[in-house]
Amino acid sequence: YDKFRNTELEKFFAKASHYDLVLTTSLWNYGDSQDMKGHISDWRAYLAGGGIIILTDMAYPPMCDWLSSLDPQLYIQYGEASLDLGNDAQLDLSHPSSFLRVPNSVGAFPYWAHFPRWGSGYYVWARTKGGTALGLYASLGKGILIVTTGFGFSSQILENLYTNALMLKSSIDICWRKAPQVMPPGAFEGEILIRNLGDEEVRLKLGFLLKDGDRTLTQTDIQELFLNPKEEKSIPVSFPCEKRGSFLLITQYKTEKMEQFQEVFHNLKVPPLVELNLNRTIFARSDRIG
Repeated sequence: YDKFRNTELEKFFAKASHYDLVLTTSLWNYGDSQDMKGHISDWRAYLAGGGIIILTDMAYPPMCDWLSSLDPQLYIQYGEASLDLGNDAQLDLSHPSSFLRVPNSVGAFPYWAHFPRWGSGYYVWARTKGGTALGLYASLGKGILIVTTGFGFSSQILENLYTNALMLKSSIDICWRKAPQVMPPGAFEGEILIRNLGDEEVRLKLGFLLKDGDRTLTQTDIQELFLNPKEEKSIPVSFPCEKRGSFLLITQYKTEKMEQFQEVFHNLKVPPLVELNLNRTIFARSDRIG
C-alpha cells in the first residue's frame, strides 16, 4: 500500500488505477483542506473502473459537502449524535447488517457524529437506535462508495468493510426487512429484501438454515430468482420453530459470478416458559462487592 496526503491528489490520481481500495484516515481533509469538487471527474473515473472508496470520520464540511457534486443523490447531512438523539445515539444492533457480522462480529466502533438525512443513492449499513445513519454505501459504476462517521477502526471492522464491498461488487444486497428477534414457539414469519444494484439481470440462488449451535434444525430448498437491473424483491420466509433457546438464522445466496455461497445472519430467541430477571440497577462505590 501507499500513503498520500490530501495535498497530493494529483500524485495519487496519476496512478489511481493501480489501487483496489482508497481508505481515508481520521480528519483526512480537515487540515490543509482541498477542494474535492475539482477532482470530481477523477473520483468518478476511479469508481467507474471498479475501485472501492471508504471515507471515514465524515463530520466536517470539507470532507462531506463535495459528495453532492459527485452525484446529487449522494448528499449527506451531518450533526452531533448525542446532542441530537441523547441515549438513542447508541449503535443499533437489533438487526446488524453483514458489515457488522461478516467475517467478524463487531458490537461497537468510535463515532460522535451521525447522518440525520442522506440522499436516495445510499443504503444504510449502520444506524443509531434513533434511526439515523452511521454508515452508508452506494454502488457507482463498477465501484463501491462507503461513507461513515466512524473513525479509528479496528482491523476487524476494516476487514468487514473491504469484504462487504467486494460482495456488493457482485451487485447483490440482501437484508432482513421483517424478522422477529424474540418469538413464542411456533412458526417463524419473516421477510427478506433482495436488491440488484447493477445494470444487468442477475440470476440468484437462495436458501435458509436455522441452527442451534453446530446443529441444523431447519434447512429450506435452494430456490432460484431472477432480478432485473435495479430491481428489488421482498421474499417471505416461513418455517416451524417449536424449540426454546437461542438460534442463528442464516441466509445463503450465490450469483453466477460468485464461486461460493455468501451468508447473512439473524439472531432468533424463543425464551424459556418462565424467565426471571433483575430489573434493579445497583451502583457500588467499590470495584469489589463483599
